[in-house]
Amino acid sequence: FSSIASKEIKSLKTEEKEKAIEVAPLYKIVDGMPKDNGERFATKISTLDEWTGGLKSGDLWILAGPPGSGKTLFAQTVTRNLTQQMLPVAWFSYELAAPELHERFRVIGCGKDDLLLTPKEYTKDDVEWICNAIKVAKQQLPIKAVFIDHLSFLSPKPDKKISDQNFASYLHAVVRQLKKVAVEEQVAIMLLQHTNMSSAGKLSKGDLADSKSSAKECDVLLFIKKLLKDEIRGDIALMTQGAEKNKFLSERKDRLVVDISQRQVEEMTGYGLITVDKVRKLKGKEGSFTIRLASDNSFVDYADWSGYEAKLNKEFNAMAELFK
Repeated sequence: FSSIASKEIKSLKTEEKEKAIEVAPLYKIVDGMPKDNGERFATKISTLDEWTGGLKSGDLWILAGPPGSGKTLFAQTVTRNLTQQMLPVAWFSYELAAPELHERFRVIGCGKDDLLLTPKEYTKDDVEWICNAIKVAKQQLPIKAVFIDHLSFLSPKPDKKISDQNFASYLHAVVRQLKKVAVEEQVAIMLLQHTNMSSAGKLSKGDLADSKSSAKECDVLLFIKKLLKDEIRGDIALMTQGAEKNKFLSERKDRLVVDISQRQVEEMTGYGLITVDKVRKLKGKEGSFTIRLASDNSFVDYADWSGYEAKLNKEFNAMAELFK
């Protein structure tokens, strides 16, 4: 036994020599890094950018909410906003097949986009495969952001018996590995995660499904939920002011426009609440703000909604003039 142990120690010492540890002044290490290290990218959701500084290479974001709350649409809206800035993006969707994913992107104006990459097929559902796929994507384009929909699909095979506690620990390790690859590959990763169906009121870390500890590893934690009529802030009613002077066409080709009217205010459809629960950034801000579904089927910061709709209306009228 002692002989075997001595060989192992000798082998370990040899390996340590091959991988000699080097240290240097911090500023010199930083100077030697790629210039885009720590680069930030605007999500074009104005309040979110103001509070978080936008997506940052090396960061891991978690976007959580109950099923049907708009997680995928919100992530797709951010994706479209990034590609409009000529920033390449990679998408991993385990919930939607490629045709449906493409159609959803097409509806919000991100159809034939060479800056949006996705695997031709998903041969594995483990985190190592995704990490390798990110590296492959970066060989084709300088990927800036990666979206993964969603965490619970990155699980052990069904034939593996695993307790709830071990499953949570496994997912925690998955999130940690994704954070590591975000830093190594200098990409921003947005990981979608479910919250418990029974969650009511304002969502928080305790509502995260499967693995609550995933919040420990992320740089930014967002929650999204649909707003019901009695949850809408009172200032939403201000949108009715001047409504008669600012009505838009009720129908457009390939899109549906909702008139600004008292009826729509009463129905309160298409509103959501984004809660920034955690932001690992100096002078970052936590809190909640309202988003609203725009007529191009994307999410817009409520503060920018009227201006955004006016812009869409102007673009539509300009297009209509070409066909007269």
